[in-house]
Amino acid sequence: APTSTGTIAANGNISGGWWVKTGNILRQCLKITSITVSGTIEITFPTAYADVPTVSAEWADLDGNSAWANVLTQNGAPVISATGVSLWARALGQGGALADSAGWGWVTVEGPVAD
Repeated sequence: APTSTGTIAANGNISGGWWVKTGNILRQCLKITSITVSGTIEITFPTAYADVPTVSAEWADLDGNSAWANVLTQNGAPVISATGVSLWARALGQGGALADSAGWGWVTVEGPVAD
């Protein structure tokens, strides 16, 4: 299958990234910047998918605390669709307390797209 690649421009809390498409499978690697402390980070995919894609996230806390981000779950269901995802960013703060996190991360999204 033919492969194509490109870059992703900054838009909203996406500060850039790149994409690669092989056949009808698209992988978008998004650099996320969220400098406001807010546990929920909403991301709209630059290119929508034909179905719900897989998402993985890495997170670095603005204050250097140990941190992580994962897909937000509300009412027992993940907040993800073919057009976007909500992440929950948390950090282990002073004294071991968990807190919402501001910072930077990379989100990799992969799934089928319409031809």
